[in-house]
Amino acid sequence: MLLGVWNPGAIDLVGALMLVGATLCYGFGNAWSRRRLTGTGLSPVTLPAVQLAVGSALLAPFALSTPLTAPVAPGPGLALLALGLGGTGLAFVLYWRVLDVAGATVTASVTYVIPLVSTTLGVLVLDERLHWYEPVGGAVVLAGVALTQWGAARRRPRPGTGQTAAPGARTTQAIPTTQATPTPRSVSPGMPD
Repeated sequence: MLLGVWNPGAIDLVGALMLVGATLCYGFGNAWSRRRLTGTGLSPVTLPAVQLAVGSALLAPFALSTPLTAPVAPGPGLALLALGLGGTGLAFVLYWRVLDVAGATVTASVTYVIPLVSTTLGVLVLDERLHWYEPVGGAVVLAGVALTQWGAARRRPRPGTGQTAAPGARTTQAIPTTQATPTPRSVSPGMPD
């Protein structure tokens, strides 16, 4: 839906390939982060702090070598700082917390819903025009989220059994055919039995 398959002449092949590559990296990154980084003992604040510091260091040469087109006024500068700390910093802390607690599937599913919220707010608050393909794309996103959540629920172990079962599946419990013999207790001298 994002590539605009209904209008192939408008698709930039390099941009479309970059979009597919970014999507693959995003999916791989969630799973890899869950497997390799959440069990390290680092806090949900340390991981995003390191991630943002490395990203800032990589971007610093480009930012410092590009001249400003105009001076930055204090109001927009403070807004940019608030967006960076609140929007990005807090979002990364929450991302790592959800990844640690709920897993990669739920974390990815949460982020897939963001375009739906932003599109809905754009239509309701900013009076933006809704095109036919946006609700269709939203339905595809919601169907994908539902399928991944359903799949994750099927793989989640049932409490106390270590087994997995499909939601709504009938389960039977084995009835023991032999009585277990009690193990003898050791009784300390002077202690009542």
